[in-house]
Amino acid sequence: MQFVDYARIVRKRWLIVLALTVLGTLVAVVPALNAPKTYTAGARFFVGTTVPADSAEALEHSNNFLQQRVKSYASLVGSQAVLGPVAAGLGEDPSGGTLVGQVTATTPVESVMVDVVVTDPSPTRALAIASGIVTEFPRAVTSLERVGDSSPVKVTVVQAPSEAKAMAGPRVFASIVVGVVLGLLVGVGVALLLDQWRGGAARRPATS
Repeated sequence: MQFVDYARIVRKRWLIVLALTVLGTLVAVVPALNAPKTYTAGARFFVGTTVPADSAEALEHSNNFLQQRVKSYASLVGSQAVLGPVAAGLGEDPSGGTLVGQVTATTPVESVMVDVVVTDPSPTRALAIASGIVTEFPRAVTSLERVGDSSPVKVTVVQAPSEAKAMAGPRVFASIVVGVVLGLLVGVGVALLLDQWRGGAARRPATS
């Protein structure tokens, strides 16, 4: 079958091709338009030591110690020790279980930084959760590492959450393109099948 044959079939079944193209576009675009907005608020922490380093060797040892420990501190962000008080401050379940899926903590490679990102449908609540973590996370680390009356580890807030930002939602234009292409392909495919089926039926000899 040559291109002119495809073009003839599409012209003949243009209504089916058009209907399926429109349907494909709607199927792709409607979810993108109705997707709820999500907001993020973040904070960055620096993990340091309160023990003075009196030599380069001691400083290197201290840095190695902190780099090893900082991954554990990132995991601590999503624990009840941190999220429990934050949730209680919001008037929610003090176990903090409702916030676990909304908080992500990461540590850049060979760094003593901890980056925290909070996501929530409400910009106000996202900012409130992040602000609560800014208060509770340093306390939790200090309590965990406390030796006697002091802790050798200190967590400093280097970037406090200022405002919640809207995350990039689904790209409507891209969804339109995908919907049109898929709908068009399905429409052409259905048109070809109908043409072959009806052509075969027309060529089939009648039985008496």
